[in-house]
Amino acid sequence: MADETKPNYELWKQFNLAEQNPAQGGGILYCLSYSKERLEAHQEQVIDVLIGNGARIMERSDRLGIALNEIDDTGKRQALALVEELSVINEALEYHEAGFGACKSIDDLKNNLMARYFDALDKSIVDAYNIAEMGIPQIVRDIRISEAQGHRLKAHERKALEELADFAIRQVEMHNKPQGIVLFGA
Repeated sequence: MADETKPNYELWKQFNLAEQNPAQGGGILYCLSYSKERLEAHQEQVIDVLIGNGARIMERSDRLGIALNEIDDTGKRQALALVEELSVINEALEYHEAGFGACKSIDDLKNNLMARYFDALDKSIVDAYNIAEMGIPQIVRDIRISEAQGHRLKAHERKALEELADFAIRQVEMHNKPQGIVLFGA
């Protein structure tokens, strides 16, 4: 029998504001900056503070929500910042689970994504196309949004990010070119 007095940490760990998160790009940048263990420890601290302040997590259909009803007006601003932080941490942990934890810089990330593309190309042209068409542009966009919000990238990081974006564009263009006629014979 489940202990109803304990918070459901698994639901809290799944919470993600996704595109509604004002800190777009924070997840991948946290992944590059912090170990999985450090992120998990911080995640637990944030969840404990939110619960301690009266926040509750709810499941509605296929979505998770956080109720702040029991938090007074002065605590709501802090709670909203913590909800945003929790979303970024959870996204960073998803990047770790996807194998990006070994990346410690944007250069590492660029090399990792390019290697994933070529590895996928050997196995499935559709998977490779999806990496170039959706995966890389999403990560590049998120990091650019983060930079626009004040995260300072160094010149070599911006260059690596541009190289990654250019790589994805070139690969998508290559996939979209007519390949001519292919004849199969007996």
